[in-house]
Amino acid sequence: MNTETLGEINAESWLNMKRRSYFFILLLFFILSACSDRINEVRTVEKEISKDVDNHISDKTEYEKLLKFENDPDDKSNGISRLVYSNADALKTIKLYFGNYNDITKWKDYVTDKYLKFIFKLWIDKPEENSVEENINIYSSETINNQLEKLLSYKIMWVEHVGDDEKLVLVERGWKKDYSTALTYKLVKANGRWLIDERMDFDWVSHWGIS
Repeated sequence: MNTETLGEINAESWLNMKRRSYFFILLLFFILSACSDRINEVRTVEKEISKDVDNHISDKTEYEKLLKFENDPDDKSNGISRLVYSNADALKTIKLYFGNYNDITKWKDYVTDKYLKFIFKLWIDKPEENSVEENINIYSSETINNQLEKLLSYKIMWVEHVGDDEKLVLVERGWKKDYSTALTYKLVKANGRWLIDERMDFDWVSHWGIS
């Protein structure tokens, strides 16, 4: 191979490397712009609902960290959408529910009848014999209220986009006894509104290989 041919190969390699560099710069710019837009969406939602949530309950979700994984090419999720704020209305439901977790008279507006019945069954004796309002009053009573842990913080850990009308959301909940627990909440879209429909233990480690 002569010097001229070698020079042509080096020039072509350098040109290809330059093209790849431009591509990655543009891709990085696009990702950073998208991240910025998403974070702005979160801030907009927080501003909109700031007067409707208990300011003693903090949202410790690391939104920027979640964003880094949204378009991860090594992601095992196969179409998963981890960010609940990819839909502003779904994000509002989560934040309004957990932001009022200690007051059923407020969070009841962000759950389905099915979910309410589930909660009543956990805490009230023979709830089926009462009206919804009667059960809400019983649940709010001092007798039961004193037994309930008070939520201090919550953190959205993972979101799976199941379909256009369903999401699974893993939430870590922080309590006054300086410990936390995590549960998965199912969000469904009913009559144009996102509502919490179910809460469950969900093996995310086996499902997606995360801990």
